[in-house]
Formats: sequence, structure tokens, C-alpha cells
Amino acid sequence: ESGFLPEIMGLFAPPPTWKGNEGVPLPKARIHAIFPPAAIRISLYYKYHKNDSLAGVSYLQFVASSSNVVNNYVTRTLSGQWEEGSPLTEVHLEIAKNVISRKIHLWPNQGMKDMLLNWVEKCGWEEGAMQFRQTLVDEYGDGKMLGDLVLGLDCVFPPVDENEASKAAPAKKPEPSELDAEIKRIMDEKNGLDGQLFQYALQVYRSWAATSTSKST
Repeated sequence: ESGFLPEIMGLFAPPPTWKGNEGVPLPKARIHAIFPPAAIRISLYYKYHKNDSLAGVSYLQFVASSSNVVNNYVTRTLSGQWEEGSPLTEVHLEIAKNVISRKIHLWPNQGMKDMLLNWVEKCGWEEGAMQFRQTLVDEYGDGKMLGDLVLGLDCVFPPVDENEASKAAPAKKPEPSELDAEIKRIMDEKNGLDGQLFQYALQVYRSWAATSTSKST
């Protein structure tokens, strides 16, 4: 999750034993992370920390604070503009986009299933899960207990009954309160660059998904 980007980006720092002047190439890495919109990311961060580092701080106070977490956090992290209060411009946004295109793969929320499918394919997780299930069947027999045993991706994304899904009435969202509207206004005002970066990540994801689909057909 993108809240851990500072620690993750440290993977790109040269190891202490790296000797650049001896022609040894710098180790490379490709990082994958979920990139939620700013409102979701900030809300999750507050819920996680409201009983420790943010104890006694209301959600409105946190959103209106000078913390980098509520001020174009992802753009700041990827562009190296981490000092609190430091100016952030379109130039930093372009640097962050470049990092996304070259060093890390940020998946928007909509792409979570595709991200896992990508990992499963590269790492052979589904095959391993099925082999483990077969081992259990061989050892304990295909009785009632194992008959309903579900492993692999079906555990994370259970098959959807289309008939039942079509019958379900869409949940009606309550009207936002004045406080909710004010919080949204502040978030939008302070996270405009992150909003643009999210749209870029969404564009990259859609391009990747289209390419992946065309290769498989």
C-alpha cells in the first residue's frame, strides 16, 4: 500500500558493499503497490493511527494539518520533496510520473485483482495451491471435509453468482454532511497533484491491461 512508499523506495539505495567505480551495475527492482485515491488513503491512515500518534486529533484537524501525509503525499515521496512545507510543483509531478513508468508499478484500486493475477502468473502461486490441495486429498481422501476446500485465487475473489448479483439493489449513499463537504474541499485543495498522479497511474494500468489482454487472445 502506498502509505509505506518511503520505506519501499529505500530498496533503490545502493547497498553498502556496492562499488560503482568497479563497473558493478546497481541492483534493480520493480516494486508493486496499491495506489488508492487520496481520500481513501488519508482515511485509512487516520483510522490506523487515531489511537496512538493521532490520539486527540479530529479527522478535520488532521486533514487541515501541515502533515505531508495529507498534502500530495505520493507525489512528494516519489519526487523526493519530503521536507514538510517544501514547495511542490508540476515539475515534481512529472518526476513522480517518470518514477511510476520506470521503477515502480502502482496499481489503482480497480486493478487489485489484476495485480494479484499478475503475481500469481509470475510466481506460480495458483499451481502451488492446487498441488497442496491434491496433497491433502491424497493424504486424507476426498471426503466431505475436503470436498468444500477452496484454495488459490478463489479464496481471495470468490466466484460471483451473476443471478444473485443482478437481484441485489444498489446501496444508496447518504447525503454528505457540512463537515464531510468541508473535509472533501480541503482534501481536494491539498491533493491536486496526487489526483493527477492517480489519473496517470490509472492510464498506465489501462494501457497495461489492454496490452495484456491482446497478448492472451
